[in-house]
Amino acid sequence: SFVTPWGNGKGERIFSSLRLPAICSLLPALLAGVAGFTHPLVLILLYLSSVAFFVMAFEWGRVGRHLGYIRILRENPRRYGGFIAHAGALMVIVAVALSATYETDQEVTLNKGESERVSDWRLTFDGMRTNETPQRYEIKGVLLAERKGSMETLIPQMNYYPNSREPIGTPAIHSTLTGDLYVTLISFEEDGEKASFRVLTMPAVVWIWIGGGIV
Repeated sequence: SFVTPWGNGKGERIFSSLRLPAICSLLPALLAGVAGFTHPLVLILLYLSSVAFFVMAFEWGRVGRHLGYIRILRENPRRYGGFIAHAGALMVIVAVALSATYETDQEVTLNKGESERVSDWRLTFDGMRTNETPQRYEIKGVLLAERKGSMETLIPQMNYYPNSREPIGTPAIHSTLTGDLYVTLISFEEDGEKASFRVLTMPAVVWIWIGGGIV
């Protein structure tokens, strides 16, 4: 049991062990709501996951304060190593819920110099580029992606091979701690003045990988 030592799960002790984690877990849920993640099921999942995390953290802190944090992991790896693995699993669960609930998938068609907002990104079409290599011919669409004062240049492309009738697309990906932005070039005008893109935004993707690595 994470809440109480083995065999000592009395109701009064369980309540006492859960009280502080339950209070502390209100803060992550509150911050998520302020950040715009207001879906009730996501907030409930985040709150319950935070309770489980704080229970483990406080238990580790209580025992480690007296015996040493590394020592308890070395002497009881099954229990405290399990804490670390469970923390990673909780991270994955919350990140998957955020990504699945708040993912956006939108197709935009822009003239050169035109902008459109997708989720919290402002995308501006900056024209087409071409590049020829010995293996293929590349046609690239240039998008300027702006968010909260920062600017990123995304260049998805279509690759034309000599022995292939259909082009093979290469998406542009911008990954941050808060989420990923994927852009695919769908079509374009021959004069390069207009193009269509598929734009996906997926929050918290990197935390799925981090949590999986911890597990």
